[in-house]
Amino acid sequence: TLGRCINGMAEHLGRLVQLKSAEVSRSHLLREISLKIAGAVDRKSISTLAVDEIRKALAADRVLICSLNVDRTATIAAESLTGPWPQNLGTLLSGFHAIYSSQCKRGQVQIIHNLSTAVLPQDALQQWETLSVKAALIAPIIVNNKLFGALMVHQCSGPRTWKQSEIDFLAQLITQVELAIDLAYLLEQQQKSREQLQKRAMELLMEVDPISKGDLTIRAKVTEDEIGTIADSYNSTVESLQRLVIQ
Repeated sequence: TLGRCINGMAEHLGRLVQLKSAEVSRSHLLREISLKIAGAVDRKSISTLAVDEIRKALAADRVLICSLNVDRTATIAAESLTGPWPQNLGTLLSGFHAIYSSQCKRGQVQIIHNLSTAVLPQDALQQWETLSVKAALIAPIIVNNKLFGALMVHQCSGPRTWKQSEIDFLAQLITQVELAIDLAYLLEQQQKSREQLQKRAMELLMEVDPISKGDLTIRAKVTEDEIGTIADSYNSTVESLQRLVIQ
């Protein structure tokens, strides 16, 4: 009896050690992938890197990111695939918003162990059958408090019982993806703003060029941006100069 008790304790301790080791390994892997995602420079490279790293980490057949379009459809913007399954990069998914938006809440992962027993709208079932999906994880991507799209992990070879550790791992990575896309979007907006200001500055210089030749009737176009403030000040200066010349 004592021997069986000792053996049981040893087995239990061994399982605890294995679980702890797996937890530490996932923690290191999460950190490595997060650093890679954070180092990407734009939304396309972020998405491409994310689907590839997540597919390898979860040993899935396919991982893809769908980006929501203005018309409430979605486009498969990034895909990582292994095995003889159909490629779908660039594919348009109709009815995406109606099918998934009600279930898309930040940090929530939808779990499908077996597609044949899942309760889904008919449109969703048809789409997933086209993609040869047998099991899946779906995580919404929320950027700037709006639904940007979703990341989907597909198992095509057969049904799969997803572990809670895998679900938690995906939820943590999605947070990193959201932060990276949000930052990339902000940088893109800043770049567009700089380009627009440079364009307006060149337009202003062309508008006021006749003044350098003595034409004091020229007035620059005043807009609501920073260049508009400069144009307004420039106009005031020219008007003052014009009055001085007339006097």
